[in-house]
Amino acid sequence: MMNTSMKPKVCVISGSRADYGLLRNILIPLKKSKVIDTQFIVTGSHLSLRHGETIHEIIEDGITIDEEMNILSDDDSSTGIAKSFSKGLEQTTMVLSKLNPDIVLILGDRYEIFATAIAAMILNIPIAHCHGGESTQAAIDEAIRHSITKMSYLHFVAAEDYKRRVIQLGEDPKRVFFVGALGFDSVKNLSLFTKSELEQRFEISLEKRLLMITYHSVTLERDQNINNLEQILSALDEFKDTALIFSSPNADHDGGKIKARIEDYVKRNTNAYFFESLGQRAYVSFLNHADCVIGNSSSGIFEAPFCKVGSVNIGNRQRGRIKPKSVIDVPNDSESIVNAVKRVFSKDFREDTLNQENPFGSGNAGEKIVKILEKELSKSNKGFLKKEFFDIDLENI
Repeated sequence: MMNTSMKPKVCVISGSRADYGLLRNILIPLKKSKVIDTQFIVTGSHLSLRHGETIHEIIEDGITIDEEMNILSDDDSSTGIAKSFSKGLEQTTMVLSKLNPDIVLILGDRYEIFATAIAAMILNIPIAHCHGGESTQAAIDEAIRHSITKMSYLHFVAAEDYKRRVIQLGEDPKRVFFVGALGFDSVKNLSLFTKSELEQRFEISLEKRLLMITYHSVTLERDQNINNLEQILSALDEFKDTALIFSSPNADHDGGKIKARIEDYVKRNTNAYFFESLGQRAYVSFLNHADCVIGNSSSGIFEAPFCKVGSVNIGNRQRGRIKPKSVIDVPNDSESIVNAVKRVFSKDFREDTLNQENPFGSGNAGEKIVKILEKELSKSNKGFLKKEFFDIDLENI
């Protein structure tokens, strides 16, 4: 299903503020490309009032939106999410049939992106996938991510180890590109707010130490989500002399319950603040000024080390990911969390964090991806839909 226009069309799909913050770093150089036309579809929590209607942030960035697909329900149970997935598959099929792109570009491992991948595969539209090969063993994202890898033709990965894992899944090394973590582009290229600008913009005081906290549902440990959150909140009670900045959980199982409990905690603690959606510039700015990042978000593993900020990664949600030395893994108990945060505050740890190497590249991943797309889409015999399983040398494993 190829279009007959002069320029190949790349269709980018975003389903949440998290993936848009990374995809933005591809969309901007794509917009400048002289050989590619860009289409952009917005879906998922971008269109949800409960999750801050982050579509407005996209509009403020001047990114043209070609289609909107409203698929979320207010039900964040397993049944509700399965229904949203089904709705997403149906709507994406219709929209992609209408837009008729030459390739679909997607990122990550969320269920709305999984629906996009299935629709594109059935419609014979090739897929380029960003941030494959990673591992999050306590989340359904793990199965979704590797499934998308097998449906995709081009792979843009964040680390050499992830490149090897994608190849291990049978993908041809010639189609797997180590470009680095897209989140680094945000830190490098955004004009970040100063502390005083953040204070004025959000009417808060940052004279104290600053902790950034993000806690998402652990989708394969759903019965423990609220209890685990309580352990984090109990630990935070030990840091009364610290500004606590909470960002909102994803639109996942029990996301509403997690959000409600955080909002209740913020109401009871004058040093705590909750934001539905900070926007990418403000989020990265807070991160850049933070003394420690706490929770189970991938930003504590990717962006925080690039900002030279230590992080405390709690529980199993990010289990399996490569982690720089500035990331401390702890179980879900308050005492371990308190001790880890105090360790991050220490002089020796700060010095080690400033001097560490990280495995996720040095930035400009978005520009690298666009250059590769331009090259691949210029080939007269693309053959994107026919893949042979690449067998690795089992004797050397």
